[in-house]
Amino acid sequence: TIDEYVFCDNKLTSLTIPASLKSGYASAGMIAVGAYSIAEGSNIKEVTFAEGTKKIPYRIFFNCSTLEKVNLPDSVELIGREAFAGCENLSDIIYNKDSDIKCYQDSFKDSGLAEKVPFKILEDSSETATYGDVNVDDDVTIADAVLLNKYLVDSATLSEQGMANADAYYDGRITSDD
Repeated sequence: TIDEYVFCDNKLTSLTIPASLKSGYASAGMIAVGAYSIAEGSNIKEVTFAEGTKKIPYRIFFNCSTLEKVNLPDSVELIGREAFAGCENLSDIIYNKDSDIKCYQDSFKDSGLAEKVPFKILEDSSETATYGDVNVDDDVTIADAVLLNKYLVDSATLSEQGMANADAYYDGRITSDD
């Protein structure tokens, strides 16, 4: 895992994030980070995500004003909410043009790419997910865990959005791991 703000106030200018950097998301190839930017207040200008990474997490480079270039592997499927929001100097993303990468409306908000996002933007609520919000009440609480457990033992049903939100491992299956 990488904790929030870990790269603040240091002299690193480039960063490679390996796909092996995981915590509980091994089957999905997700990178586990805190809820906020790892690089706000840093000097990082370029980041490379390693092959095997499927999802770029929520707010990973939020407000990293020095970030200029991002390198994405072919394995990336989704760029999380506000992942690069506020990266005002971000002007270059290197990726396979044949990739089917998706992002959210706010993935690049207030960034150098805000007006020219090259990826499919998810707008339909059925395509978006707030992972963990199984009961779809805009809050992740113990009630969501209880509902998920009931679903897993066939004593409750989930809405279509609840099913999308329940797949926290982003692997297309809903299991006790989620």
